Amino acid sequence: MNGVSVNKCEFADKKVLIDTGIWVYSEMADTPHYNKSLAITISVLQGLINGYVSTQSLAEFYAALTDPRLMEVAAPTDAVYERIEALWKSQTLTLVAPSQMTIMKALYIAKEKGLIGSAIQDCILAVTARENNIDVIWTTEPERFNVLGIIPAQNPLDWDWTFPRDMFIAEFFDRKSELLARVGREG
Repeated sequence: MNGVSVNKCEFADKKVLIDTGIWVYSEMADTPHYNKSLAITISVLQGLINGYVSTQSLAEFYAALTDPRLMEVAAPTDAVYERIEALWKSQTLTLVAPSQMTIMKALYIAKEKGLIGSAIQDCILAVTARENNIDVIWTTEPERFNVLGIIPAQNPLDWDWTFPRDMFIAEFFDRKSELLARVGREG
């Protein structure tokens, strides 16, 4: 990452919440963000990044990949479910969920900041991250979170990614589905 191996980067010991867009791009081989998003996914599944995902992001991931208005070719629901199930069961990815008070806290912040529309979803995710002691959110749109002032957000797709020499990335690129499914079975 930025010329430094993932396991030695400044985020190697941080709690990183991976937002929906990163997960979605890791499934879209025809986008310019595919390789970097997949690198992040692999790094999390290998335990090189202390990755977190919210239940909200998993639902948004499902919605994005199965919606024909968003995808040129919507993914089959069973395939998306299997991918989410594999992430859910991963031993190296930690799931977080809103507490009973998260929504009210987020609604209060939204009221105070005059947030409208879907900005409440970002606020809920940021509050969930703060409640779970997350250090940073990695997202494709960090400005949407940084304006809230709740937790810092960064776009890791702007960085260069490198990997430890002993990591066989080519194998992951060639066998991603099989390996993600195996991660799910081991959980």
